Formats: sequence, structure tokens, C-alpha cells
Amino acid sequence: GNNAFCEQLRTVGSYNASHRVDKFVESFLKPPPKAIVLSCSKFDAPLDALFGAQPGELCSVRVLGNTCGRADGIVGSIEYELSSDQPPVLLVLGNSRNTAVKAAVREAMRGAGRDIDVPPSKLLLEGAKEKDLALVQKLLPAARDALRSMPGAPFDKVCDAAGKLNVWSTVESLFQSPKIFDDVASGRLTVHGAYCDVKTGKVQFLGQHPAEQSLLEKGPPLDVVRIASDAPIPPLEALCSLAVGNRRYIKGAGEGQGQNYVLKALAGGGQLPAAIVLGCADSRAPVEIYFDMQPGDLFVLRTAGNTIEGGFGGLLGSAEYAIAVLKTKLIVVT
Repeated sequence: GNNAFCEQLRTVGSYNASHRVDKFVESFLKPPPKAIVLSCSKFDAPLDALFGAQPGELCSVRVLGNTCGRADGIVGSIEYELSSDQPPVLLVLGNSRNTAVKAAVREAMRGAGRDIDVPPSKLLLEGAKEKDLALVQKLLPAARDALRSMPGAPFDKVCDAAGKLNVWSTVESLFQSPKIFDDVASGRLTVHGAYCDVKTGKVQFLGQHPAEQSLLEKGPPLDVVRIASDAPIPPLEALCSLAVGNRRYIKGAGEGQGQNYVLKALAGGGQLPAAIVLGCADSRAPVEIYFDMQPGDLFVLRTAGNTIEGGFGGLLGSAEYAIAVLKTKLIVVT
């Protein structure tokens, strides 16, 4: 499909998609998409035309810099599409002349003392600087790796290398999604990288991640560790987490106890418990295990008979502390 698109660009100079619009209007009973394509929001090429696809054959997810976090809206959109239609291919598409990648490469080259080789930055509104943008910081590791691999290369060459490395970085982020990881591990999904030359429209298919087997052996991490600087957890969300964790425990599938990286994060970042749990001091009732919560998720108060007598006391004061200082919004008495 991409070969046909490039050929039409060479012979006609533009691409007429009106027949595709007509077909889309006529066909409201579309089959499930063949692939999900994650690309840059500033990449102007129409993806259906770029790959010679009919309307509805591709599910397009776009974000500036064709990058994503571990559990952001981009990952959520892909997980939803996989859960509803289960397309067999997920393609992460980078492109040349990418605005965000170029900004990251500028910062990397300046940091390496190559200011003279860097083209001027685009003027940003209200005195903002490229280096302070969160997106540029996220792309900076790929830019630095590209520069290290070709320290004397010109700016455009480093940008192309950084764009391809960013494709693999995005694939690594996607593999941290339990849904995407499970679909790849079970063979329901394959994840591929690709890179488009915007001048010619030619797409270079990069294949699967070079270290995919290692990514599958490593597996996705546990839930993100909440620390004191995070937003407070809404009470209904906290209650749902406890209910789901208890179901995991009953099924023998508990997973939340005691990984070193969790303990280190809490030691440095402080705690943000999802709930206060008042339970019995009975040694046979390990509250954290019953709810399958990680360290730091629960502020546990225990007393024989799980009771609080009188208007004041250590237990009541502890609960008040968790509410006032730790911002906990849910109390469970069990």
C-alpha cells in the first residue's frame, strides 16, 4: 500500500482521496481494523492513503512526538481498541522532520558543546524554552543516544537516528501495559516499528523491537507507586481497589507485596495511602495481604476487637493524622 502511495505521488504530485470518502459514506458496516497506528499529531500525511488502506481498516492514534507514558491516555486508547476489536498489529510510526525530536536533538547537541551546528529554535509563546518542556525532556534520552552513536554527524542525520530510537522507546513504554504485554505474549498482537521519510512518503518498516524477547521475559511492572506528591485518591476509586485486590487474594493471584523498588520509592517520596483500615489485632488477619495492596497503599490501625473507645486516643488521633496530613479520603472498618 505504501509503495502505491509513493508511486502516485511521483506520477501525479498529489493524492486524491475522494473515492475513499465515498466508500466510507456508503459502508457503515465496517469490518474490524487491521492495525493500530501510533503516529505524531504533526505528521500531516493521511494514514489511510499512506498505507493504501480503506476507511476503517486502520485505527489511528496520534500524539506529538509519537511517544507515550506507561499509563496515559494514549496507552488507554490502544488498550480499549485491543479490548473491543483486537486488531493483530500495532505499528509505532516515527517520521523525519519531527518537530519534537528536532527540539530534543538541539538540546542534546548544545549539551555536547555543538552549539554552532544547531539550527535556531522555534520561538515559543510567553518566553517558554524548549528545554523546559516535558515532552522535550522525555525525548532527550533518545536524542543523546543518537548523538553518542554518531558524534560528528550533522543535525538532520542525528534527528533521523533519534526519531528511530524514539520509536523503540515508545514500544518499550507500550510493553509496560499489562494488556498490551499479555496480547503480545499470547500471540494475539505483534508490535512493529516504522519510520516515514516525509519528503518521499516512503515508509521503512523496522520490524519488531530488537530486544522483544528480553522485554517479554522481564514483564510489565506492578502498579505505579503512589507517593506523597501525587494527587489524593478519590474514595470510590480507593474502595474499588480494595475490592478488586480482595478478589485477587481469594483467587490466589495476589501480587502486591514487597518489591524493593516500591520500598525505595516510598522511603524517598513519602506515603499517600489510598485508605485507612481499622482492623483487629488478631495475628491471623494480615490486612495488606487480604486486600492485596502494596506497601504504602493502606494506613492500618489495629486493636483487639477493632473498636475505638472514648472521644480521644491514639487510634482516633492516628486516623485524624492520616486524613489531615496524608490526605486519605476513605476509612474501612473490617
